Amino acid sequence: MVFVRIHPFFDGNGRMARLIANLPVLSAGFPPILVPIFRRADYIDLLWRYQNAGGRIGGGSRLLPPHSALREFESLLLEKWQKSTSLVEEARQLARKRQA
Repeated sequence: MVFVRIHPFFDGNGRMARLIANLPVLSAGFPPILVPIFRRADYIDLLWRYQNAGGRIGGGSRLLPPHSALREFESLLLEKWQKSTSLVEEARQLARKRQA
């Protein structure tokens, strides 16, 4: 969220932010956080609401100010990540059954 708020590049900030967000998840051995296309509008709306509420970044301003959209964004990502982990677990169970 902070990376997108800073918006360092002309294009590709969202893609880069999703990659950066998934690096610690993947390095810990977990599946990535994937937001399906049918939730993309919700994802973008929450980002937009948060960025508008946070305003411009200035000297002394917080990079991640509290706002309800941030909590909603976290909930959306957690929901989608739990779906990813359950799919991976189902695949592992199927693989175990095939090996038995």
